[in-house]
This record gives sequence, C-alpha cells and structure tokens, in this order.
Amino acid sequence: MLKLFKDRVAKNKGGQQWSGEKIALWVSIFATIVGVTGYTLKDFLDTKKPIGEITAVTVFVHGQKGCVDLILRENGFVIMRVEDTGETKKEAITDKGEAKFSGLRTGEKVRLQIDFSEPYRAIKPDSTYTVTAEGSICLEARLENLHRIFGRVIADDQPLPGAIVFINSVLRDTTDELGNYEIQIPPGQQQQEQKVTAFKPGYTQQTLTALPQTKQDLSFKLKNLK
Repeated sequence: MLKLFKDRVAKNKGGQQWSGEKIALWVSIFATIVGVTGYTLKDFLDTKKPIGEITAVTVFVHGQKGCVDLILRENGFVIMRVEDTGETKKEAITDKGEAKFSGLRTGEKVRLQIDFSEPYRAIKPDSTYTVTAEGSICLEARLENLHRIFGRVIADDQPLPGAIVFINSVLRDTTDELGNYEIQIPPGQQQQEQKVTAFKPGYTQQTLTALPQTKQDLSFKLKNLK
C-alpha cells in the first residue's frame, strides 16, 4: 500500500489530474498509513530517501580472521558516507574495536573508510553496505605498506657493500656499492614489526626492529673487528 501511494504521487507530479473523489480517497488512505506507521508527509514525497525504520549501526573493524578479529581499539575513526543523502558521519573506534552510528534508516546504502595516523585502510573501500534492522556491519581493514623494508648499511661512516641483511634467515638482500638494500616481504609473512639483522664477515652483527608501515628507512651501523 505504501508503494502504491508513492507511485500515485509520482504520477501526479508528471501532470496527471485527480478528481475530487480520488483526492478524498487517497487522503483517507494516507491518513490511515500515517496513523499506523508514524511517517510524515516528507517521508512519502521524498523519493530519494529510503523509507525505513530509524536505527543505529555498529561497525566492527576487523582483520583477515573475521568479524571477531578486532584490530583497532581506541585508535582512529570510521567515516561513513550515506549514499542516498550524501551525508558524512565520523565516529571514533572504541576500546571494543567498534564505531557506533545513529540516525540511520534501514535500507540506506553507506560506504565506509578508516581514518587513522597509521595507514589502515578498508579492504574494499568502494563497496556499499545496506543498513539493516540488525544494526551491524563488519568492515575488514588492513595495515598497508607492510611489503617492503629498505635502508642502508654503513661501517666507519662509509657505505658497506656486500653486507647481508635478512629477516628470519629466509628473506634477505645484499647491499650494493652504496650500502643500500631492499627486502620484499610476501603477504604471508607481513607483520607490523619485523626483526631485521645485518652482518658481514669481519664486522659486528646488528639486529633492529623495523616498522614497515611507517615507510621509513632502516639503517645499520656495523663496526670493523680488525
């Protein structure tokens, strides 16, 4: 009945003339619907805005292990853009790893993104999510720039070519003539922190902690043992 009423209104906007009898009939129907649902005249005439119950939505920011793998707690924000109205909402991620939004309607389409100083990003930033009566959305996110560690090895304030730089004795690179190295990390071994070691026979060995998401170089200073 609700759809039928809106269809009739839309047709009337196109120029169709109603008789007094038809007007009286639809006014009566409208009054009945309003009395039962509580919708306003604006809700009926606004064809761009979905008709649905007002609800709250909780967005769970999770990792690759699923919705219970909450990877951010009291860090960053979730930004929500309501597709139908263009409205943008921003809510902080709580200590429970969730962001709560209010004033939404079931049936609305929204897009979600992460706002945090470290490069956390939604896996599918172009996806749309439908607001449901259940009131929850699982948003998968990940920390970017974990695929690469780079830097320089020096000894006695000079570049040290031929030094071995490695992670877990598996991923490694050898420094060039300028002492530079770069290690590419496959997806299965990417982490927020990596222990990196540099050594060369005749020199001290040094192990440092890399934070690849910062995109900052990791440089080593070895000492000549001779």
